[in-house]
Amino acid sequence: MSGLCGVIALKEGVDVVALNRRLMDGLRHRGPDGLQEWNGKGAAIGFLALHVRRGDPPVRQPLRLSDGRICVADAHIGDPARLLAALDWPAGQPPPDDARCIALALERWGVDFWRYVDGDYAVALWDPARRDLLLVRDRIGVRPMFHVRTSDLFAFSSEGGPLWGLPGVGGAIEDATVAEVWSQRIISPAAWRDRPGTVGVLPAAHRLETGAQGVPRVSRFWTLAPPAPLRLRGEEAYVEAFR
Repeated sequence: MSGLCGVIALKEGVDVVALNRRLMDGLRHRGPDGLQEWNGKGAAIGFLALHVRRGDPPVRQPLRLSDGRICVADAHIGDPARLLAALDWPAGQPPPDDARCIALALERWGVDFWRYVDGDYAVALWDPARRDLLLVRDRIGVRPMFHVRTSDLFAFSSEGGPLWGLPGVGGAIEDATVAEVWSQRIISPAAWRDRPGTVGVLPAAHRLETGAQGVPRVSRFWTLAPPAPLRLRGEEAYVEAFR
């Protein structure tokens, strides 16, 4: 998996570029195929590329959307043909890479993009004009996303370890983070609490929005619905239904 990270300043005087590069150093093993960054006013975002297949074309991230928002994604699209059809991608034109597909889906459908994307992903979308950050994690939580807030900054990373090296971040870790790491289960949002200086994990099938003040709001966007019980009259009926 590739890596992504970012630092958003909540006060004047925060050297977001230096702090984000510190995160990127901690994630360097995720980027053997290149490190890239975007730096803006009070915000810095990094991407560390890992090519899954030899000969893959270079991945250029972070991406700038048509409205100026900045997108970075660690993603694998499971059914790109279906997504490109929904996006009205011109036939015969070379398909975009997975991260660009995510960016196009965000432009088209906003926070509801997940309804059209089959695959696993961790996505960060920064709006410089509104100073609003959106983090999204796929339904099952294959791609990780950690975050932390202090009085001076909000930061996110593909791994929790680098976040502990930021100023104002203590050694504590959210109980929900520990539970997810050990159980690999989808954590209920009720288990998550925003504690400044404490590293947390974005649960699977959840999104996080900060707003200009950097206070995270976490919400679930998808829930696994169990199928209705199948009740038939006998063993032969079950065998026939299975066929």
